[in-house]
Amino acid sequence: MTLPSAQRLYQATNTTWPARRTRQEAGWEIRDGAGGGKRVSAVTLAQKELPDIDWIEATLTAQGQEHLFMIRDGDEALDASLAAVKASKRQILWWFALARNISNGTRPLMPAMRPPWGNL
Repeated sequence: MTLPSAQRLYQATNTTWPARRTRQEAGWEIRDGAGGGKRVSAVTLAQKELPDIDWIEATLTAQGQEHLFMIRDGDEALDASLAAVKASKRQILWWFALARNISNGTRPLMPAMRPPWGNL
């Protein structure tokens, strides 16, 4: 059995439980989750290069949105940048760890992401 790739899992979750509205601006994909949960409200990278974190935080504040970032497979630079600028003020959703674990069946979830029933 071939397991789906992390990208395919992102597509599936975005299709089955989408944000109310998304837009791409200044290298970010900005979601309006309309109270539907953290994943549908989280900001993600819309380009390979790391965009301006201060800009997105100012934009989210102006919109009255939580500073919530989704870190997906390949977003290690964003993860490191957020950690370097006091990520304790931000909420970070490590979606990539779960998607990568499911897609290749070999990598354990990050310790903070382990569900009480163990690895998937």
